[in-house]
Amino acid sequence: MYESNKKQLIERTNDDEINLIELFNILWSNKILIITVTFCISIASIYYSLILPNVYKSEALLKISDFNESGGQSLGQLGGLASIAGITIPSSQNDKSQEAIKRIQSFAFYSNHISPEFPPHYIMASAGWDNEKNRIIYNENDYNSISKKWVRPNKPNRKTTPSSQESFKFYQEMINLSQDEGTSFIKVSAKHHSPYMAQELVELVIKKINKTMRDNDKNTSEKSLDFLNNQLNKNNTEELKQAIISLQENQMKNLMFIEANQDYVFQVIDPAIAPEIKLEPKRSTIVILATIFGLIASSILALIFNYIKNKEKI
Repeated sequence: MYESNKKQLIERTNDDEINLIELFNILWSNKILIITVTFCISIASIYYSLILPNVYKSEALLKISDFNESGGQSLGQLGGLASIAGITIPSSQNDKSQEAIKRIQSFAFYSNHISPEFPPHYIMASAGWDNEKNRIIYNENDYNSISKKWVRPNKPNRKTTPSSQESFKFYQEMINLSQDEGTSFIKVSAKHHSPYMAQELVELVIKKINKTMRDNDKNTSEKSLDFLNNQLNKNNTEELKQAIISLQENQMKNLMFIEANQDYVFQVIDPAIAPEIKLEPKRSTIVILATIFGLIASSILALIFNYIKNKEKI
């Protein structure tokens, strides 16, 4: 029985070797086809990779403002007194940063603060960047750079001039935010065909989110002070008066810090720059992968042709 199993194993091994040799012979006999197809796909991938425009990424490293950390802690100690007076204490440091991130990613923030200064044709009609003239190359089928007007054809659910909702989708793809867990560091980055436009977009986002949240909190503090003044005039209880006065002092301190701090939510640790090195496309990777695909595809094609040829002989 042992001899029989050994004999079967040897026969199976020999069959595998024959199959491999036969496979090699089929591929070798079709080497012209394989080389031609692989070469054509490689040339096509080189051409394709060369016509792809460069994309640059600008990035800024931010830190949550020290004011939000210290201010949140000091106001948090008065939470009990604030609840007595019917006032909501401002968010904590982490809540502020999370709110800022969500705001940056929101349609309202884009349409109200980004779109007016970074118009849709910067985002949607860009087709490349002229390094020598330092200007965006536009897709002239969509946007006429001379007349500065949209010329793309009208289609169902798509007007000639893009809506804010349509351009917002492109903005979402361009901008990226990431927070380092365990620290207060946040990265804001933007991608664009122009390295200068990528830098400008990052700087604009940081500037606008600081101003927006600063103005909102300033408005809240001013309304809180008005409310506290009214409550102070209405109440005769000494304990409640002392609580309101303490809250007034902290709201005044809060308002003073708001007025004095331009970098209200985020402080820039490492500012955005116009990158000299492109992010993508990875042209060498495209060509290598396309060549491998061409080799595999042409080999499969050669085997199919050989199968059809042998079937016709039967």
